[in-house]
Amino acid sequence: MMNKADQAPVAPECTPPDMPKKAYDGSTGTKTLFQTLGMTTDFQLPGTVYTSAALCGILFEYHTCLEWLTRCGEAYVRLLINIVVQVFLLCAVYQIDRWQMDVIDGGTDCYQHTFAFSFFCLWIFFATVLTEIFETCQMAEVILKQIPTVDGQSKSLQYMIEDGEPILKSGGMSVARKVCTGLFVLMPKFAIGISMLIIGAIFLTSASSNTDILLNSLAAVFVIEVDELIFAFMTPAYMRNLIESLPPFGGESQRISFGWKLFVDTSIIWKSLLSVILVVFFRQVATKCTQDPCTGAKRTCPAIPFFTE
Repeated sequence: MMNKADQAPVAPECTPPDMPKKAYDGSTGTKTLFQTLGMTTDFQLPGTVYTSAALCGILFEYHTCLEWLTRCGEAYVRLLINIVVQVFLLCAVYQIDRWQMDVIDGGTDCYQHTFAFSFFCLWIFFATVLTEIFETCQMAEVILKQIPTVDGQSKSLQYMIEDGEPILKSGGMSVARKVCTGLFVLMPKFAIGISMLIIGAIFLTSASSNTDILLNSLAAVFVIEVDELIFAFMTPAYMRNLIESLPPFGGESQRISFGWKLFVDTSIIWKSLLSVILVVFFRQVATKCTQDPCTGAKRTCPAIPFFTE
């Protein structure tokens, strides 16, 4: 039997002086920023009049009619103003499109569109409108799936700070509120997006010149972004800050539907394909002017070789 004195000495554990033992062992316990933020499952709602109208009923506790009027009532008024303005502008765009068609039928005050120029103007327009429609689908997922459904009346969302982050613990929307939000917030937003997709595309393709197609694309995008302008202009600062600071919905504790996950994971594919298909389709069915834009030009035309049909 060996004595302690006869046993071979055990070398002390050697760790680089400037490196923590945990890191040296290769077990840091750290995560990438993508994993830490949980970006695969979180839903961040945009700051628009639609978001404030959809969530105003569960962001505050109301004890008097005055409190409801100055918070939720104002949000519904902003929503109504926004819908009226956007619908009016859509009708105006449609009427201007009819006038542009008359100019093209005349054939003397219009010019042929340059392919590359009109293609990119149309593509940017479709990208903007599809983003708006995608945003509506995301809002629907949050309201119908991620925000808890409670019995009886809706209850304000209650949060608790855990590890420095606010975590949703209770509260939610009643079935009746979710139905009303779908009918009066989500449906108008979706309908305006689809209408702008069709009317705006015809508005762009019926432009009487390359200059007009650029101006028309800017005007069409402006109509889509009216809701953000009204939100920034008419919403009190505390409400804007609250909407912008709202913690993302979703996470491990909340169920993410397979359909939505597939929708998000494949978005780069269907967005690219759909936007290009829409550009090609509306260019094909558009009423075209055949007059060469270089007709009567005194300077080099086209100045850039590819800037022609």
